[in-house]
Amino acid sequence: MEKILIVDDEQEACTVLKLMLKKLVPDTCTILEADDVVPARALLQQHKIDLLFLDIQLRSGNGFELLEKGKQPFQLIFTTAYDQYAVKAFRFSAVDYLLKPFGLEELKESIQRTTIDSQSGKGTAMLEQMLESKRLDQIMLPTPHGYEQYPLEQILRIQAAVNYSEVYLQDRKLLVAKTLKAYDDLLKDSGFLRIHQSHLINAQHVKKLGSSKELKLEMKCGEALPVSRRRYSAVKEQLKQLL
Repeated sequence: MEKILIVDDEQEACTVLKLMLKKLVPDTCTILEADDVVPARALLQQHKIDLLFLDIQLRSGNGFELLEKGKQPFQLIFTTAYDQYAVKAFRFSAVDYLLKPFGLEELKESIQRTTIDSQSGKGTAMLEQMLESKRLDQIMLPTPHGYEQYPLEQILRIQAAVNYSEVYLQDRKLLVAKTLKAYDDLLKDSGFLRIHQSHLINAQHVKKLGSSKELKLEMKCGEALPVSRRRYSAVKEQLKQLL
């Protein structure tokens, strides 16, 4: 193994992974870094990468965008806080799927799996076993004390805050360095609806949808949120299906 590429938009996570890798790979191995899709794509074009550690939700895009153009010549390990993406990871024959935060021993075992023949199907079988042991109704969110796992049912809504998002839980609010679009992509098949450019809501916490003249949605907690005119009909239909 001569070159490793880490693609992650969280600098702290990237630094920690790099420090762990230096304990596990030969000194002759070069470790490259990128924090988004465009610089990562450039490095993949410039270098022959042997192993790619790929986060999924990046600043301006999705890590899967790097993998859409056919079979890749490198081994692939996903490193992400979102286990909901495991199903899609199968399509790209990932050797492993590390759920943040992970430790040195987990990383060591993951690197050892890169010796598995990608044509043997063992990597996919391993991912299937991992998926069976994971619950897909939870999400990892960063807190001042590190990542913590929350059931989706505890999330009331998510609101855009420029390049950040405010995640409203039943008992607190968290500011997360991810865009609202990132959460929309992540949760759109899990009962969450984009009702406005700035608002993503959990349908199970909706009390009622106002008329097309009011363009308001009332949450069970008492909050009233705006609904964009162009989204109103779709929101109304989706709520009929979900509630």
